[in-house]
Amino acid sequence: MKIQTLRTILFLTGGLIAAAQTSHAGDQQKFEVTIPEGDKISIRVPNQWTHSVIQPEPTLPPTVTILSPTKTVSIQITFLPDPRGFFTTKESVDRAVTNANQRYVEGSVEKKTNLIQLESKIVRGCYAAYTDAAVAAAKTPEKGEYAKVASGVFVIRKQGAVFTVLSNDTTGDDYKLAFRTITEHIIQP
Repeated sequence: MKIQTLRTILFLTGGLIAAAQTSHAGDQQKFEVTIPEGDKISIRVPNQWTHSVIQPEPTLPPTVTILSPTKTVSIQITFLPDPRGFFTTKESVDRAVTNANQRYVEGSVEKKTNLIQLESKIVRGCYAAYTDAAVAAAKTPEKGEYAKVASGVFVIRKQGAVFTVLSNDTTGDDYKLAFRTITEHIIQP
């Protein structure tokens, strides 16, 4: 398991898509994305954090990347319409997260999936957290590598969102702020 590979793919995709919009520190920290066959979603980004939106065509689901000022925490969220109600129940979300995260299990320190429910009045969902065994063994990850990955799904009204939080520290303020962004700062206006 190389979390770096996922990050590299997302980074390259973001760099290649001309429709990407980027906000930097000092710019307005609230923006909206429109999910095809879904709703318009408003996202508030913490001060000093940056974000980009990748949606090459209005008919494709948008992907949002949010980075802490020091780039020690990275959030990627892809919003998906859910007109058929695939994510209607807690069980269906739990099953989707469990199945999607199997790719992390073998290369992780944990060697298993433990679901953690999101605590929120706005979104509903869960995630699983893993430690990349190869990166963790290095003690000090190389720049751009992350030892920790949290990957999950949340539901907000008629859409689901697949998210990943990458970090090397799961106890720091930026990591906690990343999850507050997911659970409190993504709303339907």
